[in-house]
Amino acid sequence: MSVLFDIKRKDFLPNIIHHFVTVMLISFSWVCNFVRIGGLVLTCHDLSDVFLESAKMAKYANRESLTNVLFAIFAITFFFSRIVMLPYRIIYSSMVESHAIVGFFYSHIFLNGLMCVLQVLHFYWFYLISCMVYSSVVKGKVGKDNRSDDESSGESDEIVENHLNGSAKKHANNGMEINSNVS
Repeated sequence: MSVLFDIKRKDFLPNIIHHFVTVMLISFSWVCNFVRIGGLVLTCHDLSDVFLESAKMAKYANRESLTNVLFAIFAITFFFSRIVMLPYRIIYSSMVESHAIVGFFYSHIFLNGLMCVLQVLHFYWFYLISCMVYSSVVKGKVGKDNRSDDESSGESDEIVENHLNGSAKKHANNGMEINSNVS
C-alpha cells in the first residue's frame, strides 16, 4: 500500500504488477496446496533482494567500492535466481514435470500464467540491471538509478544544492540561523 505514496518511477506500473502478481501467486499456491512452488518462487526472489538492499545502504553511506561489489553480487544472483533458475527449474517443473505426478487440472494454467508474467518482468528488470552494469564497467562506479529522473521532491534538493554550491551558508548562532553569502 505504501508504494502508492512512494516516489513515482519509470517502472511504477511494472512494480505494481509485480507485487500484485506475487501476492496472487503466493496466495493461490497456498490455497491450492502448491506450497512448494510458492516457497521456491519466494526463495528465488529473496535471494537477490538481500544484495540489492545492501548495495542501496552502501550507496547511501557513500561507500562506492562496497556499493560496486554488492551491486555486482546482486546482478549475478539476480541472473542466476530469476533468469536461470526460475524459468528452467521451477516454471518448467510446474508446467511439464508436475503433470506426471499430480495430473492436469486447470489451476496449473493460472499458476503457470502468473509465473510467466513474473518472468517477463524479470527480463525487463534484467535489461535495466544490465544497463547499470555496463555503465558501471565503463564509468567505474554504479550510476544513479535510471528508473527516475528525480529521487525526491525538489525543495530539499534545492537546499542541498545551494549549500553544496556555496551560495548560501547557514551558521548556528545561539540557536538562530543566519544566512550569509560565501565568496
